[in-house]
Amino acid sequence: MKIHNTIRLVFSLFLLFQVQSVFGQISYDSDSIATVYIKIVDANKLPIPNIKVQLKAVSTNKIFEHKSNRIGNTQFIVPINEKYNILVNGDLMEVLNIPLKNYQSITKQIKYTQEFKQDDASNIAEHKEPNQNTDANVGITNCTIEILLKNKQNIPLVGEEIRIENKGNGSSKTISTNTKGMATVTIPDATTYMINLKKSANHSTLFIEKDERYHKLELIYEGTAQLLKIEQERRALIQKLREEQVKLQAEVTKEKKDNEALRLEMKLDRERVVKEYLDFSNLTNDLKAHLSIAQAISKKLITFKGHGNSHSTHYLSPLIIVVKNNTPNSISILIENGRKFLSEPNITQNLIVVKKVIIDLKPNETKTLEIASMCIQHDNDCPSEEVSYKVGDMANDNMITLSRCIEKYEYNNSIAQYAMWVFSDAFSIDYIAGYNDKESEIIKNLVETLLSDNLFHKSNAERKMESITNELEEAKLAVFKPIDTRLINFNNPQYKTKVGGNFTYEISKTSEVMIAMFNMQGILVRELYYNPSVARGKHVFDFAFDASIYTDPQYYFKLIVDNKVKLTLKQ
Repeated sequence: MKIHNTIRLVFSLFLLFQVQSVFGQISYDSDSIATVYIKIVDANKLPIPNIKVQLKAVSTNKIFEHKSNRIGNTQFIVPINEKYNILVNGDLMEVLNIPLKNYQSITKQIKYTQEFKQDDASNIAEHKEPNQNTDANVGITNCTIEILLKNKQNIPLVGEEIRIENKGNGSSKTISTNTKGMATVTIPDATTYMINLKKSANHSTLFIEKDERYHKLELIYEGTAQLLKIEQERRALIQKLREEQVKLQAEVTKEKKDNEALRLEMKLDRERVVKEYLDFSNLTNDLKAHLSIAQAISKKLITFKGHGNSHSTHYLSPLIIVVKNNTPNSISILIENGRKFLSEPNITQNLIVVKKVIIDLKPNETKTLEIASMCIQHDNDCPSEEVSYKVGDMANDNMITLSRCIEKYEYNNSIAQYAMWVFSDAFSIDYIAGYNDKESEIIKNLVETLLSDNLFHKSNAERKMESITNELEEAKLAVFKPIDTRLINFNNPQYKTKVGGNFTYEISKTSEVMIAMFNMQGILVRELYYNPSVARGKHVFDFAFDASIYTDPQYYFKLIVDNKVKLTLKQ
């Protein structure tokens, strides 16, 4: 994402709100766009991560491009009333027709195999690259090339660029070796290619036979000086970490013995906290007076429908339910704290209820409600109107305890969402942060206490030993951690490339206001602005972020007033 320091976005609310910026005038009328979710799987229906997916408009040739995430998902926001060619790694898979219809959300699963033939797509809308002679490509099939790049010492070369040039038409593809020195590419067969390396142009020639499906190649290369230096540093780091492990072992043994009393105290603290929030006597009393939603459905006393809420974030009220009483009697339904709701299809986030709901229904009455809930699958897509939900089972004790704390203190916000991800997605407790320091500290202390059985029963030396061991394993695999953007200090960010914008909004009463940043899947990235008490009147709310750290092609910025999303800006 190329953004300059001078860019300032101004967001104003009109009858139809618009954005005026250096990029021109952009209309955010949701009637004219559709959301397309595409999941890429292999022949065994397993997700394929980090693969290029494109939607190419047939009428304009405009291309929308993303790479699949680690569970094979991509998300596109595209204009409606258009046909799109779906391409995976440049291979034409099928055509998607998006009609002239408002509020569309489309979910597709594409099976991509290396044997995919472009001439098998004869029934697909025409797809031509500039100056490409399609007649010459009839009958051409693809071959997968696997290249191992190493030096004369038999050491795999990591991060090296390999450019494969088609000697017939001059086209080329550039790939990079992974942590094992491997790189894979799919190219047409019956063709001669020139393999070029950074310090070795025309390194070797490769001919792919007709109908050849797989070709394995091993290349010897001295490597670039910078990468060889990285390899030397990696080996030095491994030696240093091994020495630290030896020194720490004696300290680990001593601290284990000294900390028995502390571990017992932490255990008692945890039992006290769980008893305070996870009081099953209260739940028993609730179930005496009301029928749980799971029981009501199983007994066919009610009809239930659930779907996502496109007008909420995934931690406010992302779930809407419709409940109908099928009986001639009045009934009272309970949705418990900690009750899970499961998405259909499963590429969307599952949810957990963080505020119990009692639904009183008269005979044959139907009610529609927004449910306060939170995401428990960080890497999945955000809920939308088109996603259905069914009632699931109860979460574990830690998640129920946290959900009751969220309701008790009204912590239905991004800080609590990070805390929930500690239990559902194994996030570090260091992720629990926000502009409200007091609230962050309270929730972090609660989570630390709940985790005491498997976290705080370790001594300082044990935790340091665990950290060194993990770092050593990463060093062996030549995996270096990038900057974790979620751990940046919220109150004192050190911006390197500061960009941002503002929202203009009129508030009818004193309100809590937040601006939060979300990725293309609608998943929270971080808070950018927070004020718990904004006076009534018209305000301009400024926000900024560091474009050198947050480098996705696009982000969404939401103005949230009293836990309701009021405005959304796409950048």
